[in-house]
Amino acid sequence: MFDPYEQALLWAGSDVGIVVPPDEQMHLVAISDAVVNDSVGDRADTLTAHGGVVFWFGSTDPSPAVNRMATLNLFAAARLSAWTVPLLHGPVLITGVDQDGKPSGLSEAQLQLLRSGAGPNRWATVILRARERRAERRRRARERA
Repeated sequence: MFDPYEQALLWAGSDVGIVVPPDEQMHLVAISDAVVNDSVGDRADTLTAHGGVVFWFGSTDPSPAVNRMATLNLFAAARLSAWTVPLLHGPVLITGVDQDGKPSGLSEAQLQLLRSGAGPNRWATVILRARERRAERRRRARERA
């Protein structure tokens, strides 16, 4: 389940966040001063969900593909509807945040929120997939223009 680097982070009790790259394979990452830049780029926007779970994503990422895994995590943590949850693109970093607005390690409660948050039901899945297909059609239309 965890690679040796991730196991070492857990064994050492390091503050960790979760990186969700476009290939949708989630990985643990140590929190550092450069974690946002290293994970999503130097220009990042954030969305804060319930429990102080923060989603960092590149505001200038040219990646056209919807990052489905990151979007589903946001759906679970933010408690937004399938119509209103933002579709996230490119790599996404999930962390906590300290009082200065800097990334901090996810607490046990925040990890539990991500694990136990409501997943999409059948209808929400249909809506999210339709929105994803529409975003893909728009991307193709922009490329042709």
